[in-house]
Amino acid sequence: MMTATRSNTRVRVPNTTPTTDHDPGGSHDGLAPKPQGRNKPEGGTYKGRRLVNCRTVTTISTLNVRTIREARSSEELAANLSLYGIDVLGIQEHRIVHEEEVRYEDINGSMLITTTASRNQAGAAVGGVGILLSSKARGSLAKVTSNTARILTASFQGNPATTIIVTYCPTNTAEEDIVTSHYEDLARTIESIPAHHLLLVVGDFNARIGSEDAKFPFHEETNRNGRQLLDLASEKDQVISSTYFARRQESSGPSSAQEAPSTSWTMC
Repeated sequence: MMTATRSNTRVRVPNTTPTTDHDPGGSHDGLAPKPQGRNKPEGGTYKGRRLVNCRTVTTISTLNVRTIREARSSEELAANLSLYGIDVLGIQEHRIVHEEEVRYEDINGSMLITTTASRNQAGAAVGGVGILLSSKARGSLAKVTSNTARILTASFQGNPATTIIVTYCPTNTAEEDIVTSHYEDLARTIESIPAHHLLLVVGDFNARIGSEDAKFPFHEETNRNGRQLLDLASEKDQVISSTYFARRQESSGPSSAQEAPSTSWTMC
């Protein structure tokens, strides 16, 4: 029978801890304090307040609400925000008219931020863009800017910071100069965002992207507004992320209500 003998080469480290009855720190018994990481600067950005970080999922969406003037409509929207775990919801056509340039409203813990809608010749409220934030997102909010009647910008704390542009573009039947002017405004807004920000542009672009221009489109052909959107994305080095994944095919033909989301896109 063979017996293996294990050799222990470890050497006991001598105890060099000073022994004294006096502890200058008064609380650590002669031991160095355990490092606690960086001190949090006052007024600084903390990981818990960032909108986007690598450890949690942040859901950002967009919806043409077609009016939330009544309180019950906005409350229902806020309830669905919580139900589906959405952190930031870009809103178009809220049709709320108010005097403030930007209005903030608490809705059961969520925050609704709107720029005023306008009135047409008949006196009816039309248009209006806004953003609905979860409690997590509202705690990260840094700044909101009303760029035009159709464009709103919201910036959030983080490293890098996150900026979300919400837009409601003219319809495809609008006059050419109106559409061109809007896209020029949108281009200038994108240019104003610092290059190191995480930038997302969400909204109802009233645009159709066809199969010749995207892998997973909603439509077969690209319309005029779709061409404007593609040109803007190319010029500003953005991608239309909504066309990068497949969607469930409906068994029945699309109704007018089902078609509406097909003109809403996200660029990043």
